[in-house]
Amino acid sequence: MLVIPEAHWEKALKLLYAEKFDWSRLVYDITYTSIGAAVVEDFYDKNVVFLRFCFEKELLKKNPLDRQGRILRMVYLNQDLTKRGIVLFPQLIEKFLVFTDRHGKTSLETMLNRWYSKLESEYRSQITG
Repeated sequence: MLVIPEAHWEKALKLLYAEKFDWSRLVYDITYTSIGAAVVEDFYDKNVVFLRFCFEKELLKKNPLDRQGRILRMVYLNQDLTKRGIVLFPQLIEKFLVFTDRHGKTSLETMLNRWYSKLESEYRSQITG
């Protein structure tokens, strides 16, 4: 095992990813976006909701959760997405990752439905237009 000084962690991680993944194929890596032990549980739970939603809307080819609702895989590539998912998933995940509900009034499920409806409407108009 190689010990890397903390000041170089970000650069080392980016280099590792550059070697491990072709960035044009990588869609989402839950472990890369996780920011610390204090928020891991909440972040995990939100990812369960997000991934379940994406599967139910047929953006993901395979169910990302097991029978107990646990995440099976932490990395998702373009090949894991349906044709519609290739278009909608990146836009939806962008909104998901920046979503914060400071007042606790709007659930993640509600926001996912709003975002998805808008994106799907835009997608349909592009296909038919």
